[in-house]
Amino acid sequence: MAAQSGFKPFIAPEVQMKELTLKSLIVGGLFGIIFGASTVYLALKAGLTVSASIPIAVLSIALGKMFLKTTILENNIIQTGIKCLKKNNKKIVKNRKYWQPAGLGLVQEI
Repeated sequence: MAAQSGFKPFIAPEVQMKELTLKSLIVGGLFGIIFGASTVYLALKAGLTVSASIPIAVLSIALGKMFLKTTILENNIIQTGIKCLKKNNKKIVKNRKYWQPAGLGLVQEI
């Protein structure tokens, strides 16, 4: 298989760039908690969930570039952490039929 001569990777192979840092883990965890809580609240209040992948990507890149000075690889870790936490919250909402009748529901019936 012949290598493509016109391909140039975004990050050169010889560049040593930070990826898994404490900063990316903390920011990903905080954003994950915020977006996860908003997803659970919206699902319990309105009965539907919204995919927030695009807002998560835009916010992590914009805030990372402006305030945190993150690299593209750190942004990847931030987005992955947010999506993992958010998916776990969706599982909680989907299984609410098991825990809501037990008196653990967060929404009052009218």
